[in-house]
Amino acid sequence: MVIFVFLAIFTLGIFSFQPDIKQWVYDNWGEIRPNVKNFNFEQFENNLKKDITSLGVFAVTIMVGILICMYSIIQLLTFRKIMKSILPPISLLVIVFSSALVMIAIFSGRSASYVNLPTWLNEIAVGVGLFLVMTGFLGYYAAVKKIKKLLLFYLAILIIMFIIIMCAAFGYFHLSSTFVETIERDWPDIYENLLVKGYNISKIVFMDYIMLNFKFAGLYGLMYGFFVFIAILCTISKIRYINEAAKTK
Repeated sequence: MVIFVFLAIFTLGIFSFQPDIKQWVYDNWGEIRPNVKNFNFEQFENNLKKDITSLGVFAVTIMVGILICMYSIIQLLTFRKIMKSILPPISLLVIVFSSALVMIAIFSGRSASYVNLPTWLNEIAVGVGLFLVMTGFLGYYAAVKKIKKLLLFYLAILIIMFIIIMCAAFGYFHLSSTFVETIERDWPDIYENLLVKGYNISKIVFMDYIMLNFKFAGLYGLMYGFFVFIAILCTISKIRYINEAAKTK
């Protein structure tokens, strides 16, 4: 289920990034041309489009295979048994993915430091990631020990973090479409700062880099938000099964 969500967001990213990749090829064709001497620009662009489409179709094919596997597993184990025992590993995955969120936010913040852009999104992402790393341990303990009060507390935290994560993800997407004016206005200062750091790149290359960086951060935030939503559903299911067990005693 988790892999299916990953691939679904990955496929979305493949097709949503396609115009940006084409624009990057157009902007940097002078540097790409010596490495693809057997292609002119139109041939290379068409070949790139076919490769991206093939990658997306391949991802969709894997997703169909995963759905078949999920259906087979559910038929063998029953959905009820799976939902009763899935929360502990989901909580451990919350810890892993939260750590990745922190690292991506830090990297995105370093990229934004060259530009006069708001950094509160990165600060929120780092804070949410660190908080959910600790919360993941709480969720694992509460699920294993079947402590209803801790699970309710864990559920409340996940719901709040889900809302914040989705807002941050869409904030990154918004930044990726609005930062151009800032770079155009402040490019002399930005370029000087880049030279001090040892980066001698053109404005177009830098814009492409920043845009892809923000979009990737937004895409990961979107994927992570869906994963947290899955964790919310699993937590609700665990609480319901604890209530049912208490009634039967």
